[in-house]
Amino acid sequence: MPASCEMGESDLSRAPSIVTAGRATHGERPVERYRFDDIWCLHLYRYRFTLEIDGRRHRVAAGTVRLLPPGLGLVFRYPRVGCRHHYCLFTLERPRRGVVAERATYPTMIGVDTLPSEFARLFDRVVDEQAGRATRARAALWEMLWQLTDDRHAERVATSDPAEVVAMQVR
Repeated sequence: MPASCEMGESDLSRAPSIVTAGRATHGERPVERYRFDDIWCLHLYRYRFTLEIDGRRHRVAAGTVRLLPPGLGLVFRYPRVGCRHHYCLFTLERPRRGVVAERATYPTMIGVDTLPSEFARLFDRVVDEQAGRATRARAALWEMLWQLTDDRHAERVATSDPAEVVAMQVR
């Protein structure tokens, strides 16, 4: 894995709870700002753009999966109208007393082509089934998060430019 690739850590001992998920199209407003204090963000981008995370600017390539923890200031700079991506906003519960935390380390950014082929299909399941079959959607998201933590895939982080990889410590 490139030395510049930052890793994050989360507790996956309990299934995530989906706040919302969908397919979004952006770019009518060239700049959008977000901050999710208690919500994790998982995205699969289909376009190139610039993302600022807590004031640090990063280039993001098409086909990138990004997992960001709560509490970060995000500024999206879209190159055009019609920028489409999948997103899922979710929470991770803290383990209950007496439950051992299952710490998992993940790359904060990875190319979808380095993940199992079903990753994008699982993302479709999360989006399509969140309203009517919420438990299945939650299970699909949990599997996606476990796939992101799999060392076999994390070792193949896809980036041709190490500057495209987020340089931040996530806890």
